Amino acid sequence: MRRTLAALVVAAGAFAAFPGTASAGHCGRIGFEPQTDNIAANIHARGTSCRRARRIVRAVYRGNRSPFGYRCRSRAHDEGELFFRHWVCTKNQARVTWDKF
Repeated sequence: MRRTLAALVVAAGAFAAFPGTASAGHCGRIGFEPQTDNIAANIHARGTSCRRARRIVRAVYRGNRSPFGYRCRSRAHDEGELFFRHWVCTKNQARVTWDKF
C-alpha cells in the first residue's frame, strides 16, 4: 500500500510540473474583426493548453488546416437564421473544438 501511495504522489508531482499537458477546458472566444460577428466562440481544449488552443484557432482562420501537427475539419450548422461552422482539431489524444460564426 505504501509503495502504491508513494508512486501516486511521485506521478502527481511529475504531472503538475508540466501544466501545458493538463486538460485546459473552456478557453473563451476570439474576435477576428472589431465590431463584427466574425468570431470563434466556445473554444474548448482537452489534452493541451488554452494558449495552444487559441493559436490553433488563429492558424485555421488564416487557412492552415494542420497547425502544430493537428488535423482539423469542420461541419456547417444552420440553426434558423444563425449559421456557423463547428471545428474539431485532433492530435493523438489532444482535441480542440470551437464554433466559427
